[in-house]
Amino acid sequence: MAAPEKLFAPPPFFKCGTLQGRGKCKAVTVTKLNDINNIIIPFFQKYPLLGAKRLDYADFCKVAKLMAKKVHLTPDGLDEIIKIQAGMNTGRDYSKISDSDSGYESEFR
Repeated sequence: MAAPEKLFAPPPFFKCGTLQGRGKCKAVTVTKLNDINNIIIPFFQKYPLLGAKRLDYADFCKVAKLMAKKVHLTPDGLDEIIKIQAGMNTGRDYSKISDSDSGYESEFR
């Protein structure tokens, strides 16, 4: 069995964050904005998500950019981020999205 500190080591290809979970299901948690903008986002630009998750990724990138500009420190900026978050995952209205809508490729590359 691996040492406990090895169980929560970040994946070597990210070199940031922590690895959590049991069995086959794992999650990487990255909390440093610098790591998100310089490691995580470039990784998913190089290896894009497929399906509906690509739209959540686009929203995630929008929030990361707003936070890098410190927009989240103002009431209006925080409201904007909350609205973006509310439309992610189960809050997204997929009836308004076309099959070809990628949302992030031209804006984030």
